[in-house]
Amino acid sequence: MSPDDGEKDTDFNLMSNDFDIVEHFEEDDSPNDIPLPTFDPCGFPKAKHRTLSDLTLSKPQEDEDFLIKPLQEMSIDEIKDAQKYLYEKLGKETCDFIKERRLKRDEMSKGINKSETEQKPSDYKPSPNELIFKFNKNEFQKYEWMNPPESKTKEEDKGELQLHSLRFNFEGFLLSESENTDHTTYESSLYNHGLDPDKPGYTLPEILHLSQSSFKPQVQVSMRTLPNILFRSYQEVKSTEGPKCFFGYDQYRWKNYINRDLNLLPKVGYYICEYQLSLNILIDSLRCLSILVFGDTAFWVPNNDNKEPDSLYSVGPLEDVIFDYYQFYSGVDIYYWNPLYLDLLDTDLLCSSDTSGSKNSLKYKSDLESFYLSSLKGKFQYYSTDELLREIFELPEGYKSEDELDFLVDNRLFLLSKNNIIDKLLLIMKRYNSNTAVQLYCTISICGFLAYFKTPLANALAKFEPFKNHYESLVNSIISTRSDEKSTVHLRGAVLYLIKYLSIYMSDLESYFHSTSTVALIKHTVTQCFNRELYELNIILDLQKTENSKSLKTYTSVAIKCLTIWAIRGYTIDFLEEFVPLVNLAFFKVKENFKDFKTPNTYLEDFCEPITALIKHISTCVSLDKFHNYPEQIFTNVIDLLYLLERHNDWSDEGLSFLFSLLQINYEHINSLTTLDSLNDIESQVGMLFSLSNLLLKRLVGSLEIPDLLMSIPWFENYQQSGSGVCLHNQELVKKLFNRSMLPFNCLNVVLKTIVWFRNLGVWNKEKRTLVRDLQVLDEGFFKLAEKMIEKLKSVYFSLFRTKSFYLSCSLYIVKSVPILTPWLQYLINLFQFGFNSSDALFTVLALSIDYEMIQDALILLKHKFSQKFDGVLDSYFDFNKYLSRYGVGDQRLPVVSFLGYLTCAPIHITSNSRFTFEDEVNLMSQLLCSSLRSKLLGWCVPGYQFSQFVYSLCSNDSQDLLSRVTLKQYELLQSLLFDLIGGIQDFETHDTESSMNNNIEMTNESSDNISKDWRNALNTFMGIEPLKNKVPSLVDNFSDEEEMNRMCRKLVMKFNSGNIDSPLTVGLLLLFGSWISTEECSNLVWSDESLMLLIGRNLWVDFETFKVYSTLVPTFSVGHLKTLSTPFDSDSVFKLQRKLLESFSDQSLLKQDPVLFITLVSVLKNSRKAELEEMSSNIKSNLLRKLLLNMSKDGN
Repeated sequence: MSPDDGEKDTDFNLMSNDFDIVEHFEEDDSPNDIPLPTFDPCGFPKAKHRTLSDLTLSKPQEDEDFLIKPLQEMSIDEIKDAQKYLYEKLGKETCDFIKERRLKRDEMSKGINKSETEQKPSDYKPSPNELIFKFNKNEFQKYEWMNPPESKTKEEDKGELQLHSLRFNFEGFLLSESENTDHTTYESSLYNHGLDPDKPGYTLPEILHLSQSSFKPQVQVSMRTLPNILFRSYQEVKSTEGPKCFFGYDQYRWKNYINRDLNLLPKVGYYICEYQLSLNILIDSLRCLSILVFGDTAFWVPNNDNKEPDSLYSVGPLEDVIFDYYQFYSGVDIYYWNPLYLDLLDTDLLCSSDTSGSKNSLKYKSDLESFYLSSLKGKFQYYSTDELLREIFELPEGYKSEDELDFLVDNRLFLLSKNNIIDKLLLIMKRYNSNTAVQLYCTISICGFLAYFKTPLANALAKFEPFKNHYESLVNSIISTRSDEKSTVHLRGAVLYLIKYLSIYMSDLESYFHSTSTVALIKHTVTQCFNRELYELNIILDLQKTENSKSLKTYTSVAIKCLTIWAIRGYTIDFLEEFVPLVNLAFFKVKENFKDFKTPNTYLEDFCEPITALIKHISTCVSLDKFHNYPEQIFTNVIDLLYLLERHNDWSDEGLSFLFSLLQINYEHINSLTTLDSLNDIESQVGMLFSLSNLLLKRLVGSLEIPDLLMSIPWFENYQQSGSGVCLHNQELVKKLFNRSMLPFNCLNVVLKTIVWFRNLGVWNKEKRTLVRDLQVLDEGFFKLAEKMIEKLKSVYFSLFRTKSFYLSCSLYIVKSVPILTPWLQYLINLFQFGFNSSDALFTVLALSIDYEMIQDALILLKHKFSQKFDGVLDSYFDFNKYLSRYGVGDQRLPVVSFLGYLTCAPIHITSNSRFTFEDEVNLMSQLLCSSLRSKLLGWCVPGYQFSQFVYSLCSNDSQDLLSRVTLKQYELLQSLLFDLIGGIQDFETHDTESSMNNNIEMTNESSDNISKDWRNALNTFMGIEPLKNKVPSLVDNFSDEEEMNRMCRKLVMKFNSGNIDSPLTVGLLLLFGSWISTEECSNLVWSDESLMLLIGRNLWVDFETFKVYSTLVPTFSVGHLKTLSTPFDSDSVFKLQRKLLESFSDQSLLKQDPVLFITLVSVLKNSRKAELEEMSSNIKSNLLRKLLLNMSKDGN
């Protein structure tokens, strides 16, 4: 669609004015016909009295023929004539209105005067000097502006403020509550004329309102304040719960408010397009955009009123931080972790493609690269939403244009396609090519879009000539400049980040980085950072006075990582041999610093980041090319430093990071050897590794934790069917937490792999008893640490079901893991080479791993250690994830869902129409539940979560034949994975005898006596059973809150009564809703429906041997144990309902061993006295039940 094909689509046109702006500042070159005024040379106009002017202050007389005199001077006839004149001029209706208004004013004045009179004492006499003012209501309103300002908004409850009530100053600092209420000291500029003029500072809605002003300075103030607030939100806030960001609020809540409630990103895009000619507003808007999409890597330092040292921090994607810890395991795969998912709440991803007319099966087209390339060229600027939808997705047959209302265009996709934001950024950079700030923030913003849309956009940018030309000119200009200003350094860093992300996502690196300018920029950055060291080595002759700031060192590590990524991806291996002397010099300086015990790591603290990046690059090159040309001296220095670090083991974060890089390069070096001939003093090296292992174990045992902040990071959005393309956070804070929780495991994993390598080459045997004994002692420490890890990771996995699971289909909600646990999981895998045979360890890996190779290793170990076959399941799991990735823009390198979550959820998935049958998974789960791994596997299931999701699915699905498709094997799995676990059957000793309900017994006197006897024995036995050994969790824990659970219970009862979901599954769910593990309101709701409870009782029967409740339609299907399904005994309301329900049971209820009757009798016997039982029995219609109740009362129960 072209611009000429019709009117522009105003709904999605960013250039249109969406705000209530009444005036724009535009240059108007049109001629002005109004003559310019003349001015006096003195600069001021002359003062004139009004008598000298031609102007008059009197009102013009429209009708001079009839002049109305004052009323006091008029006679009665004149008054009548004036009235007649006014009626003719104004009309009768207007005159009547004026009279009524005058009367109302008089009445109001009388009321005010009366109230004033009543307030005065009866003997009140005014003073001669007293001034008396008589004001009516209107007069009082005129003077209200003189009163102190009052808030016009509704006061919130004391406690935590809502996000829209937070107030900030212009620097982005949050104003405390005391500052908001203290009116003695204030800064006048922070008070505004909004709804809260009495409070200093601005809320975010007020700032956005101010940004709509037609006065540019006000827009500039708002657009400078907004990025300050966004950046400040990532600052660490100390609290009793640990470090927090986002002003102490939850990150999900803050991100949701910024991205959804305020919808900030499109607004910022509008400001960028609207104020391209206002440089100051443009720079602030670009900075705001860069923080929203990528962060702020410029280490911005705000003003510090406390005169304390400023703590530098940067905001950026967490993938950049994780890469330092994961490069050893999976290379650059971590950058493909988080695909972008559709925000379609009602989408059924597994809906079969043969369903005609289904609008809920949108998939991205496979050729997104051409779509992004067309977006860069501005093809879609004037497309409607429906036309844009057809360009992005494969629409199903029968799709109608009105269905587009269900589709929400992602904000970044909207900016990229409808508003061609990248092309506009390139034009802005071209216009302001000499402005460093514009170049910086535009480049960072492009990096943000690259990180979000990944490979398709990177390939499109590689083919987009304006971007390619600007990239080359920008790189060349940075290389040629000699400026040492901070802005130039930050621009260099932004370009290096751009090179890094292009290197990660671009398919054809050779065609893009073939020129030498990119390599020159990378090596020039390293040279600038280590200028003094290279001058000492006589490698360079010019000693530049360059300030080695923290930002320059960080950008140097980014530059080195670009070459590392090229080597990992197979583009080219640059050994950086010219910098090997620099590494040796750094090793020497670290050794010298170790001699001073007071400050052992001074040099290391200064240059840790670039030095470790350089060492990791060398180790990567060694691992990829065993025939390297690195001198042996560098590896000898590595061993010497490892001995030093063993002795000086009070490691800081920098020291631990340095240790990891040394261990890594040492392992890659010895792994490249085929013999031990070149190694000296092997036994001493192994002893050093044992000593390091002990030190790391002591460090981990004392602080084995996963920081809450790392778990609370939104690795993907907390919305059904949506993912997070870029996860932004305070990088320095996250590094500190990773160093504390993950880095020691990285070191330990490398040590373990090195020990295994020595052992495989026969370094020690039985004759070397010292090494054997030390290894046995280490094994005990390794295993104890692993057991603690499994317990902690298991709780993490269960918590993910509540916060990190997402909707796939009707009854399929699968948990998604988080990418921070790989070092822990790799440690568990490594321990199997030391004899650690734990199925729980392997289930931990399967539950939380995000790496296909690690999952495959765990399945192989399960097969060999526990004789379990997983043929075909891994392929099905891969195909399942590959299918899901069609709904996102991410790569297929990493799984989307957890393997164990998939294995335990997919087999019990129920749907009326699905492209996946999960037959292999059903068979495998049935096999595992019949093996020795049954108890271990059930320990990793989350029955309460499955319960809530089944309730949601049944309440939201309208298909009447949905539950008719459940197979017998699925019933068996549902019983094992849901009802048995949540019903607490594993807590009781059950008999293996086969029981069955006999429906063919004829009622005789003898049989009735037997039935009564069986019931009496069963009731006495059941009431003598001890309470549950393990606490059964409340069902409300699996819903958002108690009100939500009550609502879903009501909905389930309504659907069951309508006949839509009549099934043994629904009967079991309703019985759980009425049990003691539910809420009292749900129990009342279920038990108050007499016909419902009688129907449930007819569909179930209880086995008096095991007290398990079975279905009459599926005899082998159990819905739980009576001890769990019983009602709360302390609920008077439920007890009254049961007493009333007791009158409705018949003899057949006893004959069929009705569990509802059994639960009712237990409740009645527990809560009634003998006289009350006799009274109740007189109202019972069933003779058999009456006889049973009387006998139980005589027994004294």
